Amino acid sequence: NWVNAVTLSVKDNVTIAPEADWTFGDDGVLEIVNHSTLSLAAGGHTITLAKPVVTEGTVALKGAGKYEIGAAGMKIRRVTCADGAAISFAEGMGDTHGFTDILTVREPDDSIAFDRGLKIKLRYDPLTDETTYSARRRAGIVLIVR
Repeated sequence: NWVNAVTLSVKDNVTIAPEADWTFGDDGVLEIVNHSTLSLAAGGHTITLAKPVVTEGTVALKGAGKYEIGAAGMKIRRVTCADGAAISFAEGMGDTHGFTDILTVREPDDSIAFDRGLKIKLRYDPLTDETTYSARRRAGIVLIVR
């Protein structure tokens, strides 16, 4: 479990498929060299990116599991989702009232999917040619019986 201070340098194509829940955070550094691809395969576990990732590379999310963004300010050239992969954001990040910018991409992809518990807004900036995905948790239904 790499919830620590490792430096991960991705050159070409690298796949991380942890055998348990995995959090990338603390003092870790994730470097994805331009046009390289980091594939994350949750395999039924939870993968949390707890630090902002800023890269001109690609992050590919593959398969069942939970992919959490735990820090605002992610900027990635391209994100792809396959086999039902969906992005959520970690507890304590954002609320049900306002929208939180969770992901900015330079090359939007139709495969990007989000957890059904999130309401998503897209904002395109023609000056930077970037699309920002903002999310808000959907408020649950409360039944009051009197």
